[in-house]
Amino acid sequence: MGRRMTAALSAGAVALAVAVVCAAVRWERAGDLPEVRVPPGATSSLPEGERYETRVDNMALAMKQGLEERFGSSNSRIYALPEGTVPAEAVAFVGRSLGEDWAPVNARCRQRGYPDSPGRRFITACRWVEKSRWWPRAVEVAVFDRLDRVPPAYWPDITLLVVATGRGR
Repeated sequence: MGRRMTAALSAGAVALAVAVVCAAVRWERAGDLPEVRVPPGATSSLPEGERYETRVDNMALAMKQGLEERFGSSNSRIYALPEGTVPAEAVAFVGRSLGEDWAPVNARCRQRGYPDSPGRRFITACRWVEKSRWWPRAVEVAVFDRLDRVPPAYWPDITLLVVATGRGR
């Protein structure tokens, strides 16, 4: 009887130690903003243009503030994608790069705008949240291939990727 009780207590202590280690690792990860890989060829070097930066920055700021309201600390970055990049493929690349621990938020994955109207903005967006009960982190991306008006001739025809990340509270 004494050996069985000792074995049961040892097994319980091991299980408790494993649970404590898992909780500690999760606690440590909760404080970090998630790392997000962007599609190959994406660059954070954006072209200059009249009011161009303001429009892109406004989109990034809106996404960042949306994540801050729900997740606390957040960050956003803007990338120019290579010519010919399909917005839906760029969003899918980010989703695949996050891994299996992340799930898309269905109400936040959508396409909106005017895909068939030249010069009208078309946005493909999605938000993923980490599959974790405590302190989930979030990633939100938006890819838009046009601004909301016909750009001047000196603006390059680029596709933009805005990535916002938020960490759990």
